[in-house]
Amino acid sequence: MKKTLRFLLALGFIVPFTFCHIMAQEDDDLYYQSQQKEKSQTNQEFKQLKDYHVVLIADPLGFLTLGPSVHIEPALGKYIGLNAGIRFHNLGLLRYIIYGTSMEMSYIASGSLRIYPKPKNKIDGFFFGPGLGFGRSNYTSGSKYNVRNFGGELGYRWRLKNGIFLELSDNIGIVQSKNIEHEDDDWSTDMFVFYLLTVSIGIGL
Repeated sequence: MKKTLRFLLALGFIVPFTFCHIMAQEDDDLYYQSQQKEKSQTNQEFKQLKDYHVVLIADPLGFLTLGPSVHIEPALGKYIGLNAGIRFHNLGLLRYIIYGTSMEMSYIASGSLRIYPKPKNKIDGFFFGPGLGFGRSNYTSGSKYNVRNFGGELGYRWRLKNGIFLELSDNIGIVQSKNIEHEDDDWSTDMFVFYLLTVSIGIGL
């Protein structure tokens, strides 16, 4: 009788312990499967992000500042992008406040070589590089000027889902002008420093 009681008591401890161990093992298996699934999805998203080799960028907020711009940037590798585009200064509200209606048309085509030291995928993250631009400004008085600038930029590009990009950049440099109505005139020695903060949105192509 005593042996039977001992056996039942031992069985009473063993069965619950075994059951708990089995349930814990199942929980571990489910957690592992869940982690593997998330990892697989993350890797798939990463592969999709790596497929974008060109980024098309627009600055719609430029209508409120010094004019909207459109840029395109093909990747020359994982760490370098060649950014080129055009900005229409006469369409900016801030430009209108500064010059009034005296400016008929003003644009500048620019380009920069962007370096991405530590990209997460390709041409994203922090960037910097030299840049230059050439353009034209026409005024209601009849004066026409060629414009050029030299400088650099730095900023950060976030790569979001579905091929969408968000970019913040600082541009600083020196601007010169030349009156094209006087062929003998050289580029003006009067130079001024410009600074432009840009918030842009883009899409991967």
